[in-house]
Amino acid sequence: MNSLLQSVCDQAVRDLEAQFNEASVELLASIHKAETEAQLQESPMKFNIGFKIALDLDKNTVTNSLSWSVKHSLETSHAIDDPKQVKLPLNAKN
Repeated sequence: MNSLLQSVCDQAVRDLEAQFNEASVELLASIHKAETEAQLQESPMKFNIGFKIALDLDKNTVTNSLSWSVKHSLETSHAIDDPKQVKLPLNAKN
């Protein structure tokens, strides 16, 4: 492997482990919260953990970022009226 890429890789591995250790309490709390909410909504749990390596070649720096998120969504379904079907008038009795 190229020495630049090896250096970036080695630093990323160290940062990934350090960031997981630093965020472990918050990560676990987020996962448990997502699990609870998924059970309440009877929906599958989706939890994403991402690690980004960004090189700024102008400044000769590398930035490694750990991120996590839970996908939440609310859904409501409704029937669509058929525009070809004539609506019958409603007879209101007083």
